[in-house]
Amino acid sequence: MQEHDHNLCESRLEFESLITDLSARLIKAQMDEVDGEIERSLTRVREFFQADRCALLGLRDDRKFVWVSHASYGEGISRVSGDLNLAELFPWSYEQLVIRGVGFNISSMDRALPA
Repeated sequence: MQEHDHNLCESRLEFESLITDLSARLIKAQMDEVDGEIERSLTRVREFFQADRCALLGLRDDRKFVWVSHASYGEGISRVSGDLNLAELFPWSYEQLVIRGVGFNISSMDRALPA
């Protein structure tokens, strides 16, 4: 097995283990602990991927308003208000995720907007 393949396999196993642990913690959490457990879980996922932010988004019933319901931010990273409608601020992302149901990854803000 090549070094790259070995590292990829190892990373995948680490991530699967992380998700298993997070799932177990969420299932065991009492109702008044769920929000805190979600935010701790987002922090662990953010740290695993070495990202600046990791968030769980909410979608209103009319599917026209998307907001940050829970989030984890790295040190020095500005927070996003839950009052902001992300559907209006990021129409391309809204179209992809909500309307089309297609996921995507933005690895750099230079690539965040379509050409």
